[in-house]
Amino acid sequence: MNLVNRYLVKNESSGIFYVRLNIPPDLHHHFGIKALKRSLKTRDKLDAGINCLRFIQRYKHEFARVRSMPKNHRLGFITVKSNNSEVTIDTGDDEKDFELANKWQEQHTPIDTHQSSNQSLQSTALSVIVDKYCEEQESTNAWTEKSAQEYRAVYALLIDILGALITSIDLNYGLSRRYKETLLKIPPHLNKKSEYRGLSIDDIIALGHTPISTTTVRKHITRVGSLMSWAKRHGYIVDNVFEGLQLKSNKGKSAAKERYPFDQFDIDTIFKTNSRLKKEYQKWLPMLGYYTGARINELCQLHLSDIQKEGDFWYLDINDDTDDKRLKTTSSRRRVPIHNALVSSGFIQHVNDLTALDVSDRLFPELPSSRDGYAKNASRWFSTFKSDIGITDSKKSFHSFRHSFVDYLKAAKVEPHLISALMGHTDNSITTGRYGSGEWELDQLSESINKLPPHRQP
Repeated sequence: MNLVNRYLVKNESSGIFYVRLNIPPDLHHHFGIKALKRSLKTRDKLDAGINCLRFIQRYKHEFARVRSMPKNHRLGFITVKSNNSEVTIDTGDDEKDFELANKWQEQHTPIDTHQSSNQSLQSTALSVIVDKYCEEQESTNAWTEKSAQEYRAVYALLIDILGALITSIDLNYGLSRRYKETLLKIPPHLNKKSEYRGLSIDDIIALGHTPISTTTVRKHITRVGSLMSWAKRHGYIVDNVFEGLQLKSNKGKSAAKERYPFDQFDIDTIFKTNSRLKKEYQKWLPMLGYYTGARINELCQLHLSDIQKEGDFWYLDINDDTDDKRLKTTSSRRRVPIHNALVSSGFIQHVNDLTALDVSDRLFPELPSSRDGYAKNASRWFSTFKSDIGITDSKKSFHSFRHSFVDYLKAAKVEPHLISALMGHTDNSITTGRYGSGEWELDQLSESINKLPPHRQP
């Protein structure tokens, strides 16, 4: 509903919502007025928003019809149609004509506007398509709460760039090019910086601020492409005019360059100081990051039952078997053997002690859940901690353990498919691509992971 807020007006005394729609300047001479204002007859903002969208969509078509008239012709009357019914309204007052036409069409137009397979393509507001797509993804748990907010922000910007009145039949390659060209110019944090409040997209671009990164542009285009592919599959559009817009990726600068690995000096510095930390998650998370290569949230969300033993091998069972856990991809489900140095450091004893206490089923119960999982506090702590001990490079973060882990295993000549299995990456080779189904035995994985050199004791 953020998309229609600019058209909604609330009467402070009655609490009733109104919609106010400016008539395009080139049509002023037809209508004899500059704006339409109509009561939505509700105090509920959600209902008002839905009715507002219908109002805007209806009169966008009316504007298109009027544009086809001679320029010296004043409207004077309105003809409205619904199904097999038609009525002409002419009271001598254009604004009253619009009010009566709107009431009549509301009474004669079904609320459900889904088209059947034998109907021609109907016009649907882009904002309505966005809402339907997002609601489907959210209702099927295809997105996390964080992802849903990010996707909706992308689509809100899409509509801000193209215009709130854009419908499915308006979409063309010129608009998709304009969207891409605008993305490449807009600065980040449009909704967070007060200096942008109340400004149009063009006004914001005119400020000349540094634009968003090409990585962010690619993310926006990818997410809009997903929306349009869905819209095409569901019959809202014929052509996906956003297909093929993606920026070329400079593969010479790989994703690995986005975060640097920790070097040996960094690792020695971290573990020299780490032993003096008081909180359990502060002590164990860096060690687990170094010895498992796991993502920080995969570690923060671990349950005590996820630390298991099979035969002679202890391992982490990284899964999303409970509602409070989430994984990046399906291939992220994996078993990661626990390095001998972690066992020697007392990690298994720590797990046994927590299990005996029976206070919580989680390994790090002191870390609260948030929108993004359990890693928020831990990630903030580590960022401050590494800076405090002299690791100030912004390209180094907890994720750097993951890059170091891969680098060490490669240097130890561990087979690529085994590294993929330990990392939770998809192995695309024909012969080794099925590790996620349990093809690799723990003894193979344990032998590989124990090639990682133990950290130096302080």
